[in-house]
Amino acid sequence: MRERLPDVEQRLDRRDAQKLARLHGEATKFKEAADSSRATVAAGQAEQVLRKTIATKYPELHDVETKARRAHIVEQKRAAAEQSRAPAQESASYHRQSPSQGRGGPSIGR
Repeated sequence: MRERLPDVEQRLDRRDAQKLARLHGEATKFKEAADSSRATVAAGQAEQVLRKTIATKYPELHDVETKARRAHIVEQKRAAAEQSRAPAQESASYHRQSPSQGRGGPSIGR
């Protein structure tokens, strides 16, 4: 039993080292994702500040931009709805043809 102990310890150490490396890799990946998310939030907040500034200094420009953005979003939603509707119409247009006169279809134990 004592002869096998170093082998068991080495296997446990190797397994622990592999697990630690995997967890370290995952932690690095999650840290990068968090940093990216923080940068996205900071950019969004900066844009909100800029939009508020524009809204107070140039209300007419802000109204025009807001209306154009809304129209663009509506157009995007309409285009997306058309794209999702097209495959549904194709599948709905499929009609099963009945068997020809000479063939009666699958037989059920004739």
